[in-house]
Amino acid sequence: MNKNEVDLTVRHGGNEVFISANQHQKIQHILDEALRKFREQGIVPPANNTPFLRYGSTDLSDLNRSIADYGIPDKAVLDLLFRAGGGM
Repeated sequence: MNKNEVDLTVRHGGNEVFISANQHQKIQHILDEALRKFREQGIVPPANNTPFLRYGSTDLSDLNRSIADYGIPDKAVLDLLFRAGGGM
């Protein structure tokens, strides 16, 4: 594996998807990829809610920051969550 590549697991509702990405990739890309992979499994996000990722106790709310900016290591597990009242 390339030294800049990380393998991430994204969890939601007891399901998981796996994403390989460059550590300099923006969080927006990881969020979009996770949503796409969950949709492929038939898991549709709740309507009128804003999706976001969390690593441990940290909300990855700045979608323009990179994986490296947040200090997310290889093999990390992220949680896909939703805030009520937003949109997709």
